[in-house]
Amino acid sequence: MERRIVSMSPSEYGWQIEAPERAKVTIADMPLALLVACNLARAEHRATGYPTAVKVKMHCGDGVLMGYCG
Repeated sequence: MERRIVSMSPSEYGWQIEAPERAKVTIADMPLALLVACNLARAEHRATGYPTAVKVKMHCGDGVLMGYCG
């Protein structure tokens, strides 16, 4: 089963969060943005049963997977 990814990347005004079938959200504080992204991934896993994760794109361009569910 394919893992669904909630993406989090730096933006002009903080961190932008993108989740499957949801509107993009921008949050200024990085720890709060990570908490929101993990909660979205958890909610997606509970609703669909698909495994999820949070992919954080760092300022250097590298991506790190965090917050696995399922």
